[in-house]
Amino acid sequence: MAKTDFALQIQVPPADWGIESKFEISAVDCPGSNDDSWVDQHLTEMYPELESLGEISDLMEGSMEYWGDLSMEELKTELVAMGFQVV
Repeated sequence: MAKTDFALQIQVPPADWGIESKFEISAVDCPGSNDDSWVDQHLTEMYPELESLGEISDLMEGSMEYWGDLSMEELKTELVAMGFQVV
């Protein structure tokens, strides 16, 4: 699956999700896309370069958690530099 087949959405996980990380990063459909493909694999396995961000791990297929030092904007910038679309 190409990095352009989906977008990544970064959000602060709500307290009731039970996720203790700084950010939750999910693969979502690209805006305006008619493609209903779903990321059904662990993102760090598909794209090992994500591990260069440090303190990132898969929650489940298509979803990761991040504990690192980057702000949301810095994380977005890094992901875009890696070729991902971020919404």
